[in-house]
Amino acid sequence: KAFNDTYGHQAGDECLRKVGETLQGMARRSGDLAARYGGEEFLMILPNTNIAGVAEIAETIRTSIEHLGMKNKVGLNQTLTVSLGAASTIPSDHTSVRSLIKAADDALYQAKSQGRNRLVLAEKEAAD
Repeated sequence: KAFNDTYGHQAGDECLRKVGETLQGMARRSGDLAARYGGEEFLMILPNTNIAGVAEIAETIRTSIEHLGMKNKVGLNQTLTVSLGAASTIPSDHTSVRSLIKAADDALYQAKSQGRNRLVLAEKEAAD
């Protein structure tokens, strides 16, 4: 909201487009999925990727967004950055999509509260 209020909705849409393109570029395998998930949130689904692999991809995304060099005078470091939360699970009868999303969302909240422009991994594997 602050970005749109400062730069206008067209600039906000362009910002979202560039972030989306960056994520899409990291969804390299046929089963990988990058999608917008709400107003200014995105998600990536990376099947058959352990948490170390997720962390590597997420950190590449974080630095790629930062290196776009998009001005953001309402941000902490005057350039557009992203905060990332990540979670992983091995599907079973004891896991659910809801718990996986909650674990990633909790990690995202921690990334934002710890100062933004960072990745936080869920502390444990998502379960039911």
